[in-house]
Amino acid sequence: MKTSRCSYVTGLLLLSVASVSMAQTPSSNEAVLNVKVTMELTPACEFLAGGGAGSGEGNVNLGTMDFGSFYPQDAKRTTQLSGGEAGNGISVKCATGVDASVLLQSSLNTVQAGVSATRVMMDGEGNSIGYDVYNEVSMSTPLQDGDVIATVKGDGGAQSIPLYGMANITHDTEAGEYSDTLYITIEI
Repeated sequence: MKTSRCSYVTGLLLLSVASVSMAQTPSSNEAVLNVKVTMELTPACEFLAGGGAGSGEGNVNLGTMDFGSFYPQDAKRTTQLSGGEAGNGISVKCATGVDASVLLQSSLNTVQAGVSATRVMMDGEGNSIGYDVYNEVSMSTPLQDGDVIATVKGDGGAQSIPLYGMANITHDTEAGEYSDTLYITIEI
């Protein structure tokens, strides 16, 4: 029984090899057909969300800029983006050889006249707190809509881009929860 099984497998192997050999050298009665095989790798970058999952498309939570909880007073409060894949920053991965710019596209809330900041957090009652976003720790030049936060050199690895915020609070600011949403994009 073992011998016939071995012969059967050997026979199948020989038959397969013979079929391949005949396909490579067509006779005068056979036509040679071609199948084109292709692949295109498109230049791509992606934001990395929590857990390392690539963003691909759609909304991705890149973290939070939390100014904290405190009693209203005349003060400047600072914060840094945290809670994203990069820890303290925006995590971006670009394919090898693909260079890109990470842009601060815009924010959800519209800055009202008289606010001396580039952005505002709103409380749902129409009250606002002005704040600015920066790409450097010295916080000297606030980012405007469309400004480049950073450029990324594509090497296939994740890169962390820091983002900072400074809010101007006054003693007459209404107590409550204030928020805004920043829209950040990648441009290749």
